[in-house]
Amino acid sequence: MLRWFPASGVSLIAFVAGSLLLGGSFTGPPRPGTGWDTKVLSPPLLSGAEPILTAGTVLLIAAMAICFVAIVRAAHGSQAGLQPSIVAVIAFGVHVIAFLALPAAGSSLFLLLTVIALLEALSITVIGAARASAGPA
Repeated sequence: MLRWFPASGVSLIAFVAGSLLLGGSFTGPPRPGTGWDTKVLSPPLLSGAEPILTAGTVLLIAAMAICFVAIVRAAHGSQAGLQPSIVAVIAFGVHVIAFLALPAAGSSLFLLLTVIALLEALSITVIGAARASAGPA
């Protein structure tokens, strides 16, 4: 069962945990300068610019990397059947419901996490359909 756990579920759990640990309120709207807006790193570049990486930016980078791993795993793995696709679509549905219903999830950060969950669900479904139509190897 754990092998079917969607990668977007990891980012959802990280968002909830981070919202609570970074001082934000999960039941109220996000406050500017706290929570996911917390500055994590500001590395100087050769050009002299200093981009600011916030906790939200780091979460997005991690979510994209995890989604990439899930897509590669779906393409090269031996998972048969509809289970991975169904679980990924359910995870996307949870993201949509949270975005629409929870004040803390009503942010551009969570919207982007929801889009990543959509891309994961679509890609795993398409890969699964292609593998099923190709038949046994």
